[in-house]
Amino acid sequence: QISRYPDDGLTVIVLSNLDGGHAGALTRGIAALFVPALAEAPDVAITDDDPETTARLRGLFLGAARGEVDPSLFTEESGKVLVPRINQSREMMAALGDLKTFDLVERKDVNDGLQLRYRVGFEKQALKASFVLDNSGKIRGVRLQPAD
Repeated sequence: QISRYPDDGLTVIVLSNLDGGHAGALTRGIAALFVPALAEAPDVAITDDDPETTARLRGLFLGAARGEVDPSLFTEESGKVLVPRINQSREMMAALGDLKTFDLVERKDVNDGLQLRYRVGFEKQALKASFVLDNSGKIRGVRLQPAD
């Protein structure tokens, strides 16, 4: 990941040999050490007008820690890839500890669907979780990254 901040005279390069190693978040964090104004603003919870969807997505995390992911939450195509991956991450998810918070921080319409971002607080670590849902509410995509 190469992040250039020409107005600040700063370039940050992060090399990672881990797929999904979140090099972008690392470059932002390093840049903020030198130029504090580059720090990412913390996510702030917004009003959740669809608590049923949030409960369903929260349930996905609870099931993942037990290795019990409901395939019906996903589109057929994404389920073929994501359900096995999530089930394989059972030990990692369980190691995060109990799920404490699941706060909606962004909701926006995207390409025939909906993108939702949550701040997810576990006993031992916080994550950012992004979901893309199709028009029927099925999960088309999931992205997890450590909270900065």
